[in-house]
Amino acid sequence: MIRRALRRGLVPLVFFILGGIAALGALAASLYVLSLVITDVPYITLQSQQYGTQVGGEFSRVREAALPQGARVQVVAEGLEQPVAMAFLPDGGMLITERSGRVRYVHEGFLEPAPVLVIEETGAERSGELGLLGIAVRAPEPGVVQVYLYHTVERENRVVGAVLERYLWSQGRLEADAVVSTVDVPHDLRAHIGGTVRVGPDGMLYVSVGDTTGISPKSILAQDLSTPFGVILRLAPDGAVPGDNPFAGDGSPDPRVFAYGFRNPFGLTFDSSTGAMWATDSGPAQGDEIDRVVAGANYGWPVALGWAHDMPFQLPTVVFKEPTTPTGIVVYRGAMFPEWEGDLLFCSFNQPFLRYIEADELTSETPADVIVVPEASGCVTGIELGADGSVYLLDYFEGRLLRVVR
Repeated sequence: MIRRALRRGLVPLVFFILGGIAALGALAASLYVLSLVITDVPYITLQSQQYGTQVGGEFSRVREAALPQGARVQVVAEGLEQPVAMAFLPDGGMLITERSGRVRYVHEGFLEPAPVLVIEETGAERSGELGLLGIAVRAPEPGVVQVYLYHTVERENRVVGAVLERYLWSQGRLEADAVVSTVDVPHDLRAHIGGTVRVGPDGMLYVSVGDTTGISPKSILAQDLSTPFGVILRLAPDGAVPGDNPFAGDGSPDPRVFAYGFRNPFGLTFDSSTGAMWATDSGPAQGDEIDRVVAGANYGWPVALGWAHDMPFQLPTVVFKEPTTPTGIVVYRGAMFPEWEGDLLFCSFNQPFLRYIEADELTSETPADVIVVPEASGCVTGIELGADGSVYLLDYFEGRLLRVVR
């Protein structure tokens, strides 16, 4: 079984991964074997038992439904280029990240023709998962608007990691303010960098970071607390480590870690009513997940995916049998659609329709059912709630900002 080392130290780690799809009782074993030997890995020990990347035998059921009566999808703005994420400003305007490195401004339903910021040398042309990704807005006091941007960094013909930067928004412009935190990657980064940044109800910043690799022995780093890979980070607004982080002060090499064992957690959200935190996480084939994020919890990658009952990991709320690639996510709290109150709404990169999980399914003891809304096409990357309860969607492929209204 996996366990935390009783004390911090350098311990040898021998790990065998079996992953894949062939059924083996309630679990799945694979057609390939990755063998990995890592020595001098601090803080975490995997005993010599041979683990498989186990995919739980239970999956979420999926069905279709129509939009609520009277609802329709509006086009708010067109002409975006691969939009990834969006965030509202205090004045009701919106900033949108484009993967190429541009930040666009939408105000009173109008997309400004010129970007308000262009970030160079992100390596976006190297992979569809790299570039300018996450955005969050924080207004700590009247007249001060901070904008946090998360993007990859290219140096000397190699993508070397990602950075979280803070800008100040004033009079329609973004001015650089500070580098808040960095994620340094020792290997050439091509994929799985996560990409979401959120301001939590506690005022802290939460950043999703993937395992920074594909199906590779390096994915085991998601189980190693000495690296910020396959994790959710929790930071103070200035980048400092909060003293109440789950691994702060206990010998963990990276005290920024809030939760770990993810493959590529792209979307994060908080329930504005309960404070509960949710994340989307993409599996390699089957086993895409939606997870309730708990401080200090281990979500299993690459040892387990999905509903792996016999493994000592946090179980997901949703497990997809078919490749779905869930992306942006939000808990609905608003007046426009009372039938969605408390439901978990999210987008999909593979099949770009709005999906949701009904509120009473979120505490189910089996994988929650998922409802697909084919009428709401274009829900590809970002999803946010408007102040009036409308639901905003980003159509990555068509370059559109959409809104579900009634």
